[in-house]
Amino acid sequence: MAEATPAKPKKKANYLPAGVFFFPATTLYAAVVIPWTLHGWLHGVPLPPGLRFTMGHAHEMLFGFALAVMGGFLITRVERPALAVLAASWLASRAAWLLWPGSWLSALADVAFAGLFLHRALPQFLVSVKKWRNHATSVGLTGLALALTLFQAALLLRHDGWLAPIRTATVLLLVLMMSFMGGRMIAPAVAGHMQGKGFKLETRVQPYVEGALIILLPLAVFMQGAGWNRLTALALLAASLLVLVRWLRWRWWHCLDRFDLLALAVGYLWLSIGLALLALEALSSETVRPVALHGITIGALGSLTATVMIRTRLMRRKIPPSQGRLVLPMTLVISLAAVLRMTPLPHDAGLVASAWLWSLVFATTFVYLLRIKKPA
Repeated sequence: MAEATPAKPKKKANYLPAGVFFFPATTLYAAVVIPWTLHGWLHGVPLPPGLRFTMGHAHEMLFGFALAVMGGFLITRVERPALAVLAASWLASRAAWLLWPGSWLSALADVAFAGLFLHRALPQFLVSVKKWRNHATSVGLTGLALALTLFQAALLLRHDGWLAPIRTATVLLLVLMMSFMGGRMIAPAVAGHMQGKGFKLETRVQPYVEGALIILLPLAVFMQGAGWNRLTALALLAASLLVLVRWLRWRWWHCLDRFDLLALAVGYLWLSIGLALLALEALSSETVRPVALHGITIGALGSLTATVMIRTRLMRRKIPPSQGRLVLPMTLVISLAAVLRMTPLPHDAGLVASAWLWSLVFATTFVYLLRIKKPA
């Protein structure tokens, strides 16, 4: 009788999705940094220099968190050594900012991370792109990297007046990315679910609405930078209405049995709400602008990033995304955090509650991501 050949040990995959590192790393960072920063401001808890001022908080949430989540989602295949370099670059930029904000070291670390990110993520969106609308991701990614560079340049040149407009422009670029990428994810998911129930979704991507948003949002960034507040408000309001129209045409009432799709619906609706609030506040003083920005950065960005990270990890583990039922209650908690952050309550109660609800959601997301395993 022939001797059985021993099974060869499985080789480790040479390529990995960047989300293997960036999803758990960013969720843990977001869960820790927000309440730590707030309690440092309100109660004197020791903070590193990079978190002691408002724009430091904005830098970490927009570039340390949001940009890294984008990397985890968009870079779907990267060599292990290259992923290690990307991870090390992100960690170095976090350390440099927290300890030496506004320094050449921090600027170089940020630019290095943004450059490595673009080098890995951008080429796939520049090859064989036939429709101009498909360049939205390239424009958004390049714009975010440019915004990060300008943010660091403003600090190095001591032009603090540039920081607030750069922050608002960065948020609008994130809205462009979320509206485009979210629409490309939501439309087929909702259509597929409705088809399984015997319905047909006629309005999927909605190219004319998508194209109008791709024009309006960069235009709003330009007009906001030029100080044309009335025109900025008009563009933002038009964008808000278009997002709402697109959202309604997806016919969410057929998806009440899919918690993961409803979570995406809530997050996408926050884009419309946040843009409408920004449109109203573009006509008032700059000091109130961050209130509306938090409708986007907490309501939309918080909801969509947590949902998309869990959904992506489930799909990569060959688990139906419908199994991620926890994402809907998490999205509702994030929405409550956004409302509390924008509502003036006595003794900073809204700020504290919002920070801890945000932390709860992302700590839960961190644990959930680690617990998702391949089915037996």
